[in-house]
Amino acid sequence: MIKNLTDTDMASQGYPSSGRQLKEQDETEWPEWLSPGDRRLLQATTVTPNVTVAADGSGDFLTVSEAVASAPERSKTRYIIKIKAGVYRENVDVPRRKTNLMFVGDGRVNTIITASRNVVDGSTTFNSSTVGEYPV
Repeated sequence: MIKNLTDTDMASQGYPSSGRQLKEQDETEWPEWLSPGDRRLLQATTVTPNVTVAADGSGDFLTVSEAVASAPERSKTRYIIKIKAGVYRENVDVPRRKTNLMFVGDGRVNTIITASRNVVDGSTTFNSSTVGEYPV
């Protein structure tokens, strides 16, 4: 089970902050493009993942890319990939045919995906993202 830890919870528990503050938004307001089902999913206190990624080997996969590869193609339902705390040094490419994926981590200070694609090494700015979609 995944517990939902909001920014408010993190602030009240003394989690470290980058010092940058976002303007507060009314919690009842959701973007128009967010479906009612996704709103319920984001408001849930617990979510059951389809697969778990853990760098320490305690999950179904060691890398996020392996979990994405295992996801069904053109899924009609949400496929939840739980990414346990850790640093994942990889570029995660999500093919367009892998639809309805949701990544859930252990918090922005605990689950980190990092990579080093950059323009100097020959990647375009568009293709230098750490997690991105690409056509297939």
